[in-house]
Amino acid sequence: MASSSSEVTSSSSEVQEDTTQYQASYRVDKTGGGTLSAGDDNGKTTLTYSVGASQSVSVTAVPASGHVFVKWSDGVTNKTRTDANFKQNLDVTAVFAAASVQISSSGKAAVGGSCTFHAKIGGKYLEADSIRWYANGVEAASAAGQTSVTVPITAEMQGTTFKVYAVVSYNGSTVTSNTLEITVPGAPGSFFGLFQQFFRQLRLFFVRQYCFVWFFQHFFRGFLRKYIRFFFLFFVGKGIRQQLQRGREHQLLPQRQLVSQRFLVGSRGGSTSHSGSAAASSSHSSSESSSESSSHSSASSESPAPKAEAENDTAEEPAARS
Repeated sequence: MASSSSEVTSSSSEVQEDTTQYQASYRVDKTGGGTLSAGDDNGKTTLTYSVGASQSVSVTAVPASGHVFVKWSDGVTNKTRTDANFKQNLDVTAVFAAASVQISSSGKAAVGGSCTFHAKIGGKYLEADSIRWYANGVEAASAAGQTSVTVPITAEMQGTTFKVYAVVSYNGSTVTSNTLEITVPGAPGSFFGLFQQFFRQLRLFFVRQYCFVWFFQHFFRGFLRKYIRFFFLFFVGKGIRQQLQRGREHQLLPQRQLVSQRFLVGSRGGSTSHSGSAAASSSHSSSESSSESSSHSSASSESPAPKAEAENDTAEEPAARS
């Protein structure tokens, strides 16, 4: 064991250290958007170090507000990089990009209502899947990845002020939105506040019940009463009319039978009387026609007499003159 250890020592003593110095340069892209940090050097746009082959350097790209870190110029995507085992000089640039998220709210912050929060994301690299919502510093895990969130207001929220904001991240960088303050009026969880809520719900219940009862009494029930009465009177009256008609027909049935019998008897004996009356009428008409003809002939025989007398008078007048 001792001999082997001595061999390791001798071999290690034979290794010569590389004393070559290399230059490591870090800078921010000309478009800006962030700074560099390494050890005690913070907020720098350029960092340069002289390092040996066995040394290492750690530099962090810090995006400014409203920006995210994209990558280093050599393709490294981690914003904090550690370089070691230098064999040549290093010169890299940190690239940043602008990004933003703005939130707004709508709705009524009162018990029984709801508030809806909307997020508008700006920038090339931000995505909606990375959005996170916070209220008073506590993340709402159920709202992750949503650009629109609706929050119902309950009685437990009375008298509480909520500071709501959203955070969007990309490649280890985060962008924070503006903060909205939502205050729910009322006493926070007090018995009086709960009683007010209960009384409000009870009042709404009775108002709805009263409206339904009023509607039923003044419209629906009157409607049914009117038409039920109409149909009842209609069918009852129809039944009464049918019964009266049947009773009347039952009473008039013997009279109708008697009238029909008399009609049949009269029609049988009426044929002979009708022929006799026809003969009498014919004889009467013949006698009247004969009397009228005789009177006409006598009148015609008597009518020429005045004419003969007139002719005699005219004949006598010339004889007298002569």
